[in-house]
Amino acid sequence: MSRTSLRSRLTCALIVSAAALFVIAPAANATSASNYLALGDSLAYGYQAAKFQSQYPNVNEASFNTGYVNAFAKLQLRPNLNTVNLGCPGETSNSLIKGGRTPATGGQYVPNPFACGDSPSAGIGANWNKQWLHHYYAGSQLDEAVAYLHANPTTTKTVSIDIGANDVLVFLEGCGFGTATPDNACIANGLAATYGNAANNLNTILTKLQAEAPSAKYVVLGLYNPYPGVLNVGGLTGDSATKQFNTLLKSVATAHGAKFANPLPVFNPSSNFTGASEALDIPVICKLTGMCPGGTFNPATGDIHPTDLGYGILGGLVWGAWL
Repeated sequence: MSRTSLRSRLTCALIVSAAALFVIAPAANATSASNYLALGDSLAYGYQAAKFQSQYPNVNEASFNTGYVNAFAKLQLRPNLNTVNLGCPGETSNSLIKGGRTPATGGQYVPNPFACGDSPSAGIGANWNKQWLHHYYAGSQLDEAVAYLHANPTTTKTVSIDIGANDVLVFLEGCGFGTATPDNACIANGLAATYGNAANNLNTILTKLQAEAPSAKYVVLGLYNPYPGVLNVGGLTGDSATKQFNTLLKSVATAHGAKFANPLPVFNPSSNFTGASEALDIPVICKLTGMCPGGTFNPATGDIHPTDLGYGILGGLVWGAWL
């Protein structure tokens, strides 16, 4: 296959996937009041680094209203939908369960301005992040979600969750990923355990949520690879590693009767073609994420989080899985 024809197929794949967002289907019981509970990390929050940094320290959480949670909520076509977004940037699967942002709970940053759940022991101080979260909670995100579902077990029709990306980032950073001398042996030897821990945590999370609201529809959002062409350890590329993780997360979701939305084929369309270079993903990554400041792909200074277009596509993928 020629490079030109492959580019054409990649472009067509992206266009078809994006076009699917505009296929409107009627939502059941569209006029009845219902709740949508969203759990997760920065993706659920709708985080974009440039926007956050331009507002810091007086961050207006309401301005982060273009995330996939917002897009998915709109696509549900429920005029009386109440969306409760617990998403918190920096959240790992460990900290989502245990709360706080300390190393003991698997936190990514100490201190982290978000400090999901008050964490005075991390030197952050009580209520540090209250005004920055869409929905404030003092304990762990999971505890708040369980309490919410316990109080609203039948009116909560939908629960979405994305988690695990920060687990991988914390692990990779610990192995020197992003530096001039990454420890490839560290990455190769520890990646599977990192995936396994996140999958086990997802199982715990879904088990506790479904015990409170068994009739709700659950959707798990997988990962994309914002670093095409950067990771290559023993033949394991960023796309192939992400595909492995998504496969594991999907297996957990499926075991719980939850749907799984996979963004990898859209954000990284070369993953659809055997032997395709991840460099071919860069134009798509530049459109759908903030990884290309000034129009040039830059893993050192780029923002891994989606653009408004990228978030809209994620919301469409979640909606498509939810239907």
